[in-house]
Amino acid sequence: MSTIGQRLKNTRKKILQISREKFVEGLSISTKTLENYENDGTSPDANFFTLLWGKYHDQLSMSDLDWIMWGKRMEYEVATTTPVLGRVPAGFPENIAEEDILEYISMPGAPKEAYSLIIDGNSMAPDIKDGDYVIFLPAERTSTNPGDIVVINDEFGQSMIKRYVLKDGQPYLKSDNPEYPGFEPNEHYTVIGKVIDVWSRKKIRSAP
Repeated sequence: MSTIGQRLKNTRKKILQISREKFVEGLSISTKTLENYENDGTSPDANFFTLLWGKYHDQLSMSDLDWIMWGKRMEYEVATTTPVLGRVPAGFPENIAEEDILEYISMPGAPKEAYSLIIDGNSMAPDIKDGDYVIFLPAERTSTNPGDIVVINDEFGQSMIKRYVLKDGQPYLKSDNPEYPGFEPNEHYTVIGKVIDVWSRKKIRSAP
């Protein structure tokens, strides 16, 4: 059976096809340390593998990482191809035109009926930041309860996300970031869906 050092070296040379000097950039180790890893003089720690995945996740799969660490490949759930919308169009979800879709992304575990939006701004920081992807289900496919994060369209057709709460017994749309005000929605605001997950750009890749 191969060693962790042999598998690490094999991955660097045959899959990534890069030198030790190039490989260690951004991994917080020296080429000498990498040489020790590859020759099984010392073993890489958990932080090394976290940094390795963060840098090379677009070239390696989780199965590749399992093989380096354990010598065997795990089976993972096939990712769902989720459409990313620039905004939620009128008549959603029945009336989705191709021009409404910015891209498709692979989301492991996402329901087939889910959609995604790219967040613009930090009103829901720190948990949801500018540039993050929110995964949401159409309102007609789920229920909305106080405390849920929802996707709303305003009277101009602009989409936003807020936390749905009750204030004095009335619906209130709250920003998680205290620097941004909340508001009471009127008849011009429509709840489009409920957020079920948040992914940052570094966690995903565009689907072919």
